[in-house]
Amino acid sequence: MQIRTANAAAKNEVEAYIINMRGTIPSDDTYSLVSSEKERVSLISELEQSEDWLYEEGRELDAEAYVAKLKELKALVAPVALRASEMVARPKVPFLRGGCTRPLLGDRSYSDGLSQALEAINWTFSIVETWAAENPEVTAEERDKVKAMCANFTEWLAAKEALQTKLSPADSPAFLSTEVSAKLQPIELEVRKIIKKPKPKPPKSNKAMNESASRPDASAAALDGESATAPAESKEPEAAGNSQEGLEAEKEEL
Repeated sequence: MQIRTANAAAKNEVEAYIINMRGTIPSDDTYSLVSSEKERVSLISELEQSEDWLYEEGRELDAEAYVAKLKELKALVAPVALRASEMVARPKVPFLRGGCTRPLLGDRSYSDGLSQALEAINWTFSIVETWAAENPEVTAEERDKVKAMCANFTEWLAAKEALQTKLSPADSPAFLSTEVSAKLQPIELEVRKIIKKPKPKPPKSNKAMNESASRPDASAAALDGESATAPAESKEPEAAGNSQEGLEAEKEEL
């Protein structure tokens, strides 16, 4: 029973994929932009043939056969599907807004596109300059490292965008949205690490330093007072001893 259920589920996945893509490829505007008419006709033909196979010789097969068929169909559609998804994804690349007052890369609700990714990089350049005056805990080496990382990202993206402008939407993209995110992530991590550095402790005030300096003198005076009273206390037993000897001497005279 479980085997039959698994076989039926795998077959249904193939059927659902065929129906979905057979409707999407000719009607979706993005797919139309990133593929030629010839390419779309060829894909739809392959999907229709696979649907016929599904209801004929592929009617009663095991799950592995359906899984293999689904993989084959996805590989056929993949080039066009990738171009379509990237046309949508590149303008919505998650970008870095480093620092403590702006969301960082992980906050995908602030994904406004490549232009704002560059804007955020420029903002990071400017905030690094404020660190020199306002954040003494950030070293010059750390500031230079962040600026270099931002410069490298800007150069890389400019080169990729220049290549992309030479391509038609139906060509394979010059770069992927995931590459942009991967390039931004190290910058985000570095900025996060730096803004978490503790600020240096403020220097002691003059009053506190004066009070600290006066304490040893007071302690020394107290010690001197104790040593001055010690001999007086030690003389009392001697006085008592002398009085006793005097009494004994008087008795002998009598």
